[in-house]
Amino acid sequence: VIEWFASLGCSEAEVERSRKFDIAGYVGIPFPVISRESTMWLGKYLSLWLLWDDVHVEALEHSWKIEANHVHTNCKPENMTLFDEGWWSLLRDFSTRRSAAWIERICNGMTIWSDAAVQESLWIESHRSNGTLPTFADQMEMRIATIGMYVTADLIEECIDFELPNHFHANPIVQQIRKISNEIVGLGNDIFSFGKDIFEEQINLVSTLMHERELSVDDALEAVIFMHERALEKFDRLADSLESWGGELDEHVAKWLQYLRYASLGFTLWESKAPRYTAHKIVIREQVI
Repeated sequence: VIEWFASLGCSEAEVERSRKFDIAGYVGIPFPVISRESTMWLGKYLSLWLLWDDVHVEALEHSWKIEANHVHTNCKPENMTLFDEGWWSLLRDFSTRRSAAWIERICNGMTIWSDAAVQESLWIESHRSNGTLPTFADQMEMRIATIGMYVTADLIEECIDFELPNHFHANPIVQQIRKISNEIVGLGNDIFSFGKDIFEEQINLVSTLMHERELSVDDALEAVIFMHERALEKFDRLADSLESWGGELDEHVAKWLQYLRYASLGFTLWESKAPRYTAHKIVIREQVI
């Protein structure tokens, strides 16, 4: 993956930044049972997403610009960045195996994510310039929108090589499961990125909760960890409440749910080990949390 970044034209600093992702862990821990081929393309997709967010999106530069019709007609949008070239390469590869509707779902999902990420970056800039913070509830909804699991849930269909039907995605319980997976990963991310975010003057759910409820660091962390545990339990309750879809579809749904379950917890496990997060520690009463 790092070699691919270099071939796209990433700078030495960007390539070095990507080394701190622990790319093998980033794809291997949340997706422990996919094929080698799927591991390679998903490693590229997830890592490109993370690097693009770090380099361009958080700096309010170059939001998502590739639409499904660009992919279907093999007509590139204008003024492509090297990151766009990477997305283009991956999406064109997907189009040889996936339906037009699936490609459109990915592009639409990335557009929605990009718009939300820009808004989150504006919140961060406002916090840095004048100390303002959103409410915890608003920030939680924003974290759900920007953590990326909506698109990741669709990418899982490429991992299992099966596109689930529209009536499955439209099911209210399935929609709740997709949302709770974002909540799980968002809460886990802010628990382990707390030190990094404080250092970089980023907004974080833990620090926002401290401010809003006048809590200590350890009490706020405990509260957010409790929310994470309850979200895990809710995921399982929702998954267990799904009715049969009939025949072979049940097998694909069960596989999709298990892959989504692995990923929802796995990204947090990766964050607990990744150098970009472990480089920053929170110390309370001379003890590292």
